[in-house]
Amino acid sequence: MLGFTGNIDWERIKKCAYSDKLHIKKRISEYIQLYKECDASGVVAFIDEIKKTTDSFEALGCKLLVSGFTSDIIESMLYTIVHSSSLTDSDYLQKIIFIMFALLRQRADISLVEVECILLSFLGMEFIDEIRGSGYWY
Repeated sequence: MLGFTGNIDWERIKKCAYSDKLHIKKRISEYIQLYKECDASGVVAFIDEIKKTTDSFEALGCKLLVSGFTSDIIESMLYTIVHSSSLTDSDYLQKIIFIMFALLRQRADISLVEVECILLSFLGMEFIDEIRGSGYWY
């Protein structure tokens, strides 16, 4: 078990509309691209993301990653921000997926395919075929 899912309000995630999940699926693709860029160029990819993102939450998460904060501190800070903010269910889900992305990025023992499957799993049963078709596994 990853241990990162204890602070998640699953009822809010279940309330997200399919159309919102389609938008979030696109954002997951962008996270996967950033993951690949990090593999290729290291923290420079996160520094570039900080400069270009318009999402203050994601900019902070990237800054925490490149500044060397531990996963426990990042998890605590980002979950606290999310749970103390007034967010739509869709925004809540997107922020939770970003937190998972940031925490998984710090792990050396997880593959890109695993990251993609984990992030897609937050979208629920409607996207199970996306998970089954992810990456290069059987």
